[in-house]
Amino acid sequence: MKQAVILLFVCVFVAGKLPSEFKRCKREIKNFKACLKDAIEDAFPKLDNGIPSLKLPPLEPLSIPRITIGEGKSPTVLTYTNYKLYGVRATKIKEIDVNFTSTTFGLRLETFTPETRTEAHYNVKGTTLALPIEGDGNCTVILYDLKTKLSIQGDTFEKEGKKYLKVKEFTIDLTPGKVTYNFANLFNGNERLGQEMNRLLNENWKEIYDEVDDDFNQALQIVFQDYANKIFTQVPYDELF
Repeated sequence: MKQAVILLFVCVFVAGKLPSEFKRCKREIKNFKACLKDAIEDAFPKLDNGIPSLKLPPLEPLSIPRITIGEGKSPTVLTYTNYKLYGVRATKIKEIDVNFTSTTFGLRLETFTPETRTEAHYNVKGTTLALPIEGDGNCTVILYDLKTKLSIQGDTFEKEGKKYLKVKEFTIDLTPGKVTYNFANLFNGNERLGQEMNRLLNENWKEIYDEVDDDFNQALQIVFQDYANKIFTQVPYDELF
């Protein structure tokens, strides 16, 4: 989920307003893809506090006000608020492919992150593992050995005589090696039931994750496509690449 912010990094790496401590890449150079890969990885720890001059929020943690999963199409509805994601700074890029034309832009990435940790307030009601689940409180979800596939497609458009980019397609596919869950205050604070449910969630982590995977990916795609377009639609295409 988290690797979607890489699109944001691609933008700031090649923009003229990038602070001097960040590595820069020009698309005309022969080793552009290798340069961009190194520049993105180098930027992760430098973006811990964001870049105020570009109105980029902190990376560590990355904050999302609200994510809702399962509404209208699942027996269980899970809502996260004050969602904070830690660990993106340790991401490494395994594969990168970038395609440019005069009217289109495409980016494909495969990444690996050793561990990401989510801290949030949650509200859940429904059924899971054929059992009822209900709760409202704080939670921690950790994804280990996270592999991410990210694909972005965009088109250019004209505005005030200049060319800009708008992302039209944004897909994310997350594959964790393991997930652990800790939901506090399940079943109105019933400690015995809460401990038992957390145990079941962790013993069956893959089944639980597969239940929410599609909705979670879609929620992140919407968040980050909008996030990226706030930059791409304001900075001319020729200044970005």
